[in-house]
Amino acid sequence: MNAPTTTRPGPSSDSDHDEGSVLDSPDAMDKHHVEGNIEDTPPNPPMDPYKDARALVRLVQCEICHKILYQPVALPCGESLCKTCLPTTYERENISYPAAPERLRGFTCPFKSCNRSEHAVADCGIDVTLSRVLEGIAETMREYQPTPEIPDLLLEVLPLLESDTLEGVPMHSKVLKGGRLTTTYQLADTGELKYNADLRYTVMSSDTQPLERHDREILETVMTRVRPELECQVCYSLLLDPVTTGCGHTFCRGCLERVLDHSTLCPLCRRNLPPFSALARQMSNSKMATLLNNLCSEVLQQRLAVEEANNEEEEDTSIPLFVCALSFPTMPMFIHIFEPRYRLMIRRALESPSRSFGMVNHNRNRVSQGPDGSFQAPFMQYGLMLYIIGIQMLDDGRSLIETIGTTRFKVNSWGNRDGYTTAKVERIDDIPTADEESMESMERMFHTFPEGSIPEWARLPTQDLLRIGLDFVSTMRRSSAGWFHDRILRTYGDPPTDPAYFPYWLATLLPVSDDEKYHLLVATSVRERLKIVVGWIKTIEQRHW
Repeated sequence: MNAPTTTRPGPSSDSDHDEGSVLDSPDAMDKHHVEGNIEDTPPNPPMDPYKDARALVRLVQCEICHKILYQPVALPCGESLCKTCLPTTYERENISYPAAPERLRGFTCPFKSCNRSEHAVADCGIDVTLSRVLEGIAETMREYQPTPEIPDLLLEVLPLLESDTLEGVPMHSKVLKGGRLTTTYQLADTGELKYNADLRYTVMSSDTQPLERHDREILETVMTRVRPELECQVCYSLLLDPVTTGCGHTFCRGCLERVLDHSTLCPLCRRNLPPFSALARQMSNSKMATLLNNLCSEVLQQRLAVEEANNEEEEDTSIPLFVCALSFPTMPMFIHIFEPRYRLMIRRALESPSRSFGMVNHNRNRVSQGPDGSFQAPFMQYGLMLYIIGIQMLDDGRSLIETIGTTRFKVNSWGNRDGYTTAKVERIDDIPTADEESMESMERMFHTFPEGSIPEWARLPTQDLLRIGLDFVSTMRRSSAGWFHDRILRTYGDPPTDPAYFPYWLATLLPVSDDEKYHLLVATSVRERLKIVVGWIKTIEQRHW
């Protein structure tokens, strides 16, 4: 099932139209599945539908069955294949979170670039955006029938260069009527053209202009038809660093991150997505990125220039920091604003499009932070963005604001503006769901740890760790512990039953030191956060009893 990868020489000269040319290998086309970023290589120059017919058709071929992609499935590793080319699935073991049934079945990725990693079925939906692009291409190919002026075309399929002894010797040939683009597409669609195979074209006429006109008309029609499908449905601009969700919808990476700041639902189908922007670390959709890079290179170049200018502007922009207390994602926080400097800060935050500001805790012990201890500040390096839900202004200028935690950040540098602290920050996201599952599976699978290094409960399934937390809350409520009084629960709600949210809820209510709670902001794994709060629970239970 592995897709072969070969390195082949570039195109030969096109000066001799009668003989045609051997076109670029797929390795010459950019693969944009770099984690979290667009590749630094600039978009390719515009492709010529006559000279680059083979390379254009390869853009929509499946690397597994070699045919034109049908019902394409986007994999978390960024690759795509036909739905019928998915490997046989099997039951995944030692995974309890997320507990969705479709996550309990998986398969081994057939792509060598993925190093035979395991994918959950739930992460591999039909790529809706790519499907629509392919439908537009197929419809165009059906509409364009060759006219009488179009000469016959001899297509000679050259073997994979793995067979060096047969290099340049055609495996088979076929005479078809139509342009290079349509005939190449036809060969691939019928399975007669392997993904890595090249073509040699010979025109049965001295006049190649009708063929060239035919190919350019087809490509223009294709682009007119599929161009709207290549736009992000959040920003309505050309997709930039496309990321495909498990439900099959594709968005710009930056747009998806902004949406997930305030919601865990897909912007189109409203399906639940991983919390805390775990998708931010998912690989880019390689097939979509390659299509964009080769079909819309000029527009993509302009889009990249605008994005780079915006990024430079954002890098020069600092966020306001309120140095006060710890806060956690999804949890409400109520703040009394009375100092003049913070009144100014809140007014500016309300006037900004984001209606947000950063909250960090005091560094009371003035400890040096960071891996090398180089970050020194009167506040902690990790904090949280707070979104202002509402504000109540008092007659004397003070205000009471209601906020909710959104995204975590790490402070890289800081300064001051009009008396309050500002900082340049780096967003912190959770690890991908697949890595979360791998962590649980490994910890449950291996039991040979040094004695005393890891407590027994740390090897429990993630859902069992959650159950320990929920049982603790129930026990404390029955014993009338003030931490979980009904009045407090009316403000913060009942304990969440989702392992991703429970640690933040418990940390907000539990009387644990801020130094201990701070570890939750730094942790990027649901399981790690659960183990932190279960550690607190075990300590409290020992003291209580």
